[in-house]
Amino acid sequence: MDNTVITETDLAGALPLVARGKVRDLYAIDDQTLLFVATDRISAYDVIMKNVLSLIPSSLGILLMHH
Repeated sequence: MDNTVITETDLAGALPLVARGKVRDLYAIDDQTLLFVATDRISAYDVIMKNVLSLIPSSLGILLMHH
């Protein structure tokens, strides 16, 4: 199994980078087409929730243990 982690993309000018988000990089193919590239960056707790979910910390812990 390949353990290569991709945290940032670089298309060396082949396509212009439009934006770099928390986990995805966005490139313009043309005026009407975008390319979304998912990376291995992890984003958690993007939304403040009124009700706390008890499974979230253990799920995140499992993800981090296997990274």
